[in-house]
Amino acid sequence: MATDTQTLQRLLDLANQCVQATSTQTDAQNILTQLRELIPYSSALLALDHNSDFSFQTERQMVVKDQPQGWIDHYFKQEYWKVDHILARIQINDGSISWRENESHIICPDFAADYQQKLGREGLSILVKNDTGSTIISLSTDNRPIKAEYQSNLDYIAPHIHEVFMRKGEYNRFALGFPQLKARELEVLKWAKEGKSNWEIAQILNLSERTIKFHFTNIFQKLNVVNRSQAVARAVHAKLIEL
Repeated sequence: MATDTQTLQRLLDLANQCVQATSTQTDAQNILTQLRELIPYSSALLALDHNSDFSFQTERQMVVKDQPQGWIDHYFKQEYWKVDHILARIQINDGSISWRENESHIICPDFAADYQQKLGREGLSILVKNDTGSTIISLSTDNRPIKAEYQSNLDYIAPHIHEVFMRKGEYNRFALGFPQLKARELEVLKWAKEGKSNWEIAQILNLSERTIKFHFTNIFQKLNVVNRSQAVARAVHAKLIEL
């Protein structure tokens, strides 16, 4: 870890911010903004999985900042995760890795040409994983050389960032493994958790009882359950709603 006083204070401030943050878009973006003070990146990506063996399944897994327009869509359309040598390398590495220093591991020239054109050759990536899931942090420095202190800073702060996405919010890593529920469906589930009947929920939300039944039908289908108790249990486990 870097030893100068200013950098150390910034690392501690960011670590403290991570302790207090939830897995919302706002908090994730704030963390990425503060991370830029430690590592002057041009674009950033956070990728989350509820499994320790990371795999890309949906764009919902990603929080991005200043990514080149169309790059993420292009990455998925071309299925580049199958030939992404950086993705492969960080899964067998304990710390952060430099993009340029791993060019000898390129397995798809087309992918290499694309990311180097869009993101540049210089960047850092790291994968943090444990029994709660995995988190990738990937930073492009837009062809500015990577300093050793940048890697030390990322190695230090990455585990703190990883823990943020165990907490409530739209980027909770367990919730990402479940279908998205609409805001109204979540409201219905919250009141069902409180033991309210369909009629009571309808009165609280100023809706018809028929509409509440319609919402429950959609919830059951999305969560692959057959009754209210199962729906509430799955939603609580996924941290879609709080116990």
